[in-house]
Amino acid sequence: MTIQNVVVQDYRGKGVIRLFSKSKNYFMRFKINEQKGWTAWRTTKSSIFAEAAKAASEEYARILDQTKDATKGSIDLARVYDDLTFEGVARQWFEEYKQCAANGTKPSGSTKKASIKQVPEYEKHIDRYIHEFFSIEKKKLKISRITKKVLEEYIAWRRTYYTEGPGKNIDTVKVMRNGKSYEHKLKHKVMELPSGAMGMINSVLQYALRHGLISASQCPEVPKPVKDFRDIKQSRRPAFSKAHWEALEKAIPNYIKNAPRDKERRARENLAFYIRIMAEMGIRPGKEHNQIQWKHVAFNEDERTQAVTALVTISENTKSGTRQVVVAPYGAALLKELKEWSEYTSDEDYVFANPVNGKPVIRFDASFNKLMEFAQITHSVDGRKYAPYSLRHTYATRSREAGLPDHIIAMNMGHENETMVQRIYGQDEITSHTETIIAKDKKRNPEHHKSLATDLLIQTVIGVAQNNGLVLEKDNNKALEIIDGEIKVIKSDT
Repeated sequence: MTIQNVVVQDYRGKGVIRLFSKSKNYFMRFKINEQKGWTAWRTTKSSIFAEAAKAASEEYARILDQTKDATKGSIDLARVYDDLTFEGVARQWFEEYKQCAANGTKPSGSTKKASIKQVPEYEKHIDRYIHEFFSIEKKKLKISRITKKVLEEYIAWRRTYYTEGPGKNIDTVKVMRNGKSYEHKLKHKVMELPSGAMGMINSVLQYALRHGLISASQCPEVPKPVKDFRDIKQSRRPAFSKAHWEALEKAIPNYIKNAPRDKERRARENLAFYIRIMAEMGIRPGKEHNQIQWKHVAFNEDERTQAVTALVTISENTKSGTRQVVVAPYGAALLKELKEWSEYTSDEDYVFANPVNGKPVIRFDASFNKLMEFAQITHSVDGRKYAPYSLRHTYATRSREAGLPDHIIAMNMGHENETMVQRIYGQDEITSHTETIIAKDKKRNPEHHKSLATDLLIQTVIGVAQNNGLVLEKDNNKALEIIDGEIKVIKSDT
C-alpha cells in the first residue's frame, strides 16, 4: 500500500492527511497558527483521498474556530480531541481531585489536600448543575467559550433552579448524614448561592489553563454571587434577644413539668441542658456537638480566682477541624450539672446523649422547635425563625456585649480570624441594645434623665405609702418635693 503525504493548505496554517501502511482510511493532523507541535493523528473515516481531504479541511476549520481566541500562551495540541466542553473538562478535573482525595494529596495548583467528603458533593454538583446548564442549556458549550457573562448567567440560573429551572419538578433529594441516607424535602424558592459556590467553577478553569486546554486570554474572571443584604439578613439565624431568652427560661420548667411520661420528661430535661450549654459554648450544632464525649471535657480550676472552666476538644471530623474551646465558669457549671444528671458519664459516653440508650443525639431540631412553640417565641421580632444555630449566634452576641475580644470569640467558634465575628455576629434585634442606647442618651441629655429619675422616685414613694395605708398625691410636686436629694411630704390626707 502506497504511503501518501498531502498538505491541506489553509490561509491560516496547514494540515496533513496521510495513508498509513496497513490502514484502510486516511489519517489527518494539523499545525495550528504559531503553536508548537502538531495535533494527534485522527482518522478521516474515508479511504478515498478526495473525501479525506474534504474531511480534513472541515476538521481543520473546526479546530481553528475552537482555538481562535488563543492569542496568548500555548495550547496542548495533543489534547484538542479531548472532550473540551466545560462539562468534559469538569469531569477531567473531578477525576484528578478524586484520585488526590484517595491518596491524601493536594491537587495541582491547590494549597490544600483534597477532601474525601467533598468527592460526592462535587460529583452531584457536576451531574445536577454543570451538566444541565453548560451542556443542556448552553448546548455543550466549549470551555474556550466561557466568559464572565456566561458565568453571571449561570449564577442567575442557579438562583432560580428550584423555581423556574429543572429543580422545580423535584420534591425531595437524598442526603447523607453520618453514613445514613435521608430524604430531604426541598423548598421551591429562590436560592442564594454561598460565597464559595463558584469555587469549583474557578478550579475547573484553572485546571484547563494549567493543562493547556485554554489560554490565559480564554480564562475569565469568575464573578462572586452577590447577595442582597435583605436576603443575607433573612437567611441568618437570629440570636435570642434578652426578652426572648427570659421567656424561654420561664417556659422550660413548665414544659418539663407538662411532659406526659417520664421518658419524655427526661428528654425535655436533656434538651434544656443542651440549649443552655450550647449558648455558653458557641460551637456548631450537628457534628461539633454530637461527637463530644466526656473524655473530651476537662475541668480546670484557676488557682488565683478558684473559678472553674471547662476545656472541650472538638473532633477533627468537623468543618473547622480539631480545636479546643474554653467554656466560661457558668457554662462549665452547667456541664458539671449535666454530668451529675446523666446516666452516661464514662469517658467513652457522649455528653449530649439520648437519656434512654446513651447514643449521641445527632440533631435536636424537632424537640427544639416544639419547645419554641410551647414558649410562643418561634420567631425573632424581625420575623426570622429560631433554630439550634441561634444558640451559636447567641453566644457570639453575648460575648461581644460582655467585651470579650473578637479574636478570642473567633478562636472558640472555629473561625480563622475575627472578620467573620465582626461581619456576622452581634447584629441581632435592635431591641437588645435598648439599655446601651439609653445609657448613651443619659450622657447626651442628663437633665432629661434627671427629671425622669425624680418622677420615678416619687411614684415609687407614693406606691410604698399606699401599700402602708397612706394617701399621697403628686400635684406639681406639692404633695411631695425633692429637697437636697430627699423626698419631703408636703401634704397628706392622713
